[in-house]
This record gives sequence, C-alpha cells and structure tokens, in this order.
Amino acid sequence: LTAGTSVLLSWQPFRDAVDLLYQNMQLLHPNGALQSLVVTSALSGEGKSTIAVALAMSAARLNKRVLLIDADLRRPSLHKLLNLPNEQGLSSLLRSDVPIAELTAAQAAANRSNLAIITAGPSPSDPAKLLSSQRMQALISQFEGSYDLVLIDAPPVLGMVDAVLSSACTTGTLLVGRLDQVTRSELDQAMAVLKPLNVIGVIANGADSPAIDANYAPSEYAAATA
Repeated sequence: LTAGTSVLLSWQPFRDAVDLLYQNMQLLHPNGALQSLVVTSALSGEGKSTIAVALAMSAARLNKRVLLIDADLRRPSLHKLLNLPNEQGLSSLLRSDVPIAELTAAQAAANRSNLAIITAGPSPSDPAKLLSSQRMQALISQFEGSYDLVLIDAPPVLGMVDAVLSSACTTGTLLVGRLDQVTRSELDQAMAVLKPLNVIGVIANGADSPAIDANYAPSEYAAATA
C-alpha cells in the first residue's frame, strides 16, 4: 500500500463505515446473490478505487474469498495504490488464447490468502473492445464460481462506455460520489447511464456521517474521506 492509502484504510472510522456498507450489502443480497460488483463513479478522482480496495479488505476480514480486479484499462490505479507490478493483468488475460478455465484455475491456485488482486495490465489500444468481449463475460462468470465476491474497479461513467460494459458482466453496481466534487446534475447523469443495470447503491464519499438520500433508494452511504 502507498503511505496515504495505508493510513486511510487503517483509520478506524473509515474501516467501520466500509464494514457497515459491506454488511448492508449482505443483508440486501442474502444467500450469495451478489457474486460480482462494479465500483464506479461519475467523475475521476472521487475515491472509487480506494472504496473498492476497502470493500475487498472488509469482505476478506470476514473470511470471504475475494477477487479485486482493476478494469480501468485507460488510467489504471490499483497497482499504484497497492504497490504491485502491472506488466501482466486483466488486459493480458483478455488477449490471451489460454482457455478461461485454465486461467481462472491458475489464478485461484496461486492465491494463498482471502484477497486476490488482478491489476489492469498493459493499456490496450481499444479498451472498450476488450471489455465488451465474450471473453470478458466468460472470465467474470468463471471467477464468480471460484470466489465469494468479485469486485471490479471500473472507470468513471461520464464520458466513456467502459463502466457500463464492465457492469453488464456483473450482478451489481455501486456508484461513488465525492460530496465536494460531483454535482447533483452529474450524479443524476451517471445514474441515468447506469439505469438499465443493477445499481444497488450510492456511496457519499467525504461525508461527516452516514446519510441517506431517499431519491436514490435503496442507497448505501459510507462516511469516508478517500
């Protein structure tokens, strides 16, 4: 972890808020109905990647087998946040000719902890083409069978199609909105884009305390400062 990310993720109020968010997700989706989840935002810089990491760590602490994937193939950040190499990653898996079953089995076997991470990998010339491929859908489907929760850190919604393509492969989507950055209009635009998909909640990032906006029900809000 980078120094700043490590401090934030170890800050107890932040951890408590994210733990509450994850527990609420489980209550709303019992019996493992929420197998995969995209975490996105309306704009860049709203803290979606940090929220994705925190959610993954929260689930792993509860002994869930979690896979965290960086699907932001244009401006990846998980490898920077977590100090991981990025020579191979999601883009490599999507361009590989190796059968999906072999790739997912190897990924699961290589992981010895509750939390596994796949970085974005080298930036492709056409990210949307990879994310919309049948191989992407098959990859996520296979991972859902190997892990209790697959979390996908996707690009921002506004201005590109990548987040929608990633969300189409999963069972749910979380939208992160940083209170001092995103406007209500931009948040509404992002919600409209995601409307055909299963948006399970909106996280108000930077809130002093948890708050609920009935206009986005059912919503889940976490007080955070990422």
